[in-house]
Order: sequence, then C-alpha cells, then structure tokens
Amino acid sequence: GNAGTFEAEEIDAAENGDSNFDDEDDDDDGPPDDLINLVHLHEPALVYSLRKRFDVDKIYTSTGPILLALNPFKYCKELYDDSVMGAYSQRGEMRMMGGGDEESSGGAKLGPHVFGTADNTFRCMMKCLEDGGGKSPGTVKDQAILVSGESGAGKTVTTKHIMMYLATLSQRRNKMKASAGPTKLSARRPSMMRGGDVE
Repeated sequence: GNAGTFEAEEIDAAENGDSNFDDEDDDDDGPPDDLINLVHLHEPALVYSLRKRFDVDKIYTSTGPILLALNPFKYCKELYDDSVMGAYSQRGEMRMMGGGDEESSGGAKLGPHVFGTADNTFRCMMKCLEDGGGKSPGTVKDQAILVSGESGAGKTVTTKHIMMYLATLSQRRNKMKASAGPTKLSARRPSMMRGGDVE
C-alpha cells in the first residue's frame, strides 16, 4: 500500500480501540502529555494524539524537551490567568529547592504549557548566573526559546505569553532580592531595548 493508505489504517485502528498509548504516565485513557510515551512513535500516532488532545482543549503537548502548541483559534483566558502562572512558578520553585514534582507534595500534576517552558528557561539562566556569575567563558550558558510555525499558527501570541511570564518571574525575583539586600544580580546594569536590539 501507499503511505496515505497506511496513515488512514493506523488512525482507524487507533480510533477502534487498538491503543497507541502507554497508560503508565496518565490517569485517563487519552493520549499522554509527552508523546515520547506513545507505544508507536510514528506520524499517524502523533497526529491522532494531537487531534484527540486538541478536541479536549489540551493545546500543549510535549515531545521530550520540545513543546508543541496547536492554535485553538479561540481565546483561552483560563490557560493564561494568574492562577495558572502561579502554579507553574510554584512548581519551578519546588524543583529549584529539590522538592521533586507536584504529585509528591500532594499537588495536581501540571501538564505541558508555555509557562512551563518559560519557567525552565528562566530558572536555568538564573542558576547559571548565580553559580558562575558568567565571569569565565565556561560558565556562560545562553538560553533560547525557539517559537516556530506557519503563518497564523500563533507564534506572536505564544511569544507574548512567554515574555509576560518571564517579566513576571523577573519582577518577583527582583522584589525578593531587594528585600534581602543588594546582590551581584541586582547591581548589574539592565539591558536596554531599542528597536528590537539589545544594547
């Protein structure tokens, strides 16, 4: 058969109960939060999983360290409110203190989210600055978040959510540092943005 027939057969098999899912990670019978946990990691299983998650408004899905986002083509205020931001920030703080994951502390498991990606990036950057101060060439570890997609995929909105989260974390951190007294981080000259270029 050709590739098109194979994909249709695979998706039909999944819809008829031939599970492509490894249920160890998730409490429900749906696709996993991380597609690495699929039993069969191939295009039909990926597409089927993304479609099933999208149907229940789960627009974020991990595949290892990569976050996949599907444009919901509607405003999802509940995905980006202060309580969600606080939950991902709290999880990041717990991880920084060696507290493990949410479930070990009695909290609900947080699924993949752009706030989780932004939180991880921010905390890795701050840890590097605190550990080495960025003074020797071997201690500098740049952080980047690549937002990619076709026209209309939601890249601009996703980037706005990332920037909002990073700014909020930075403000919280600065307030905590200010209350603790001056440090090497708070004494640094902030970068100035002009026309999209960092000075």
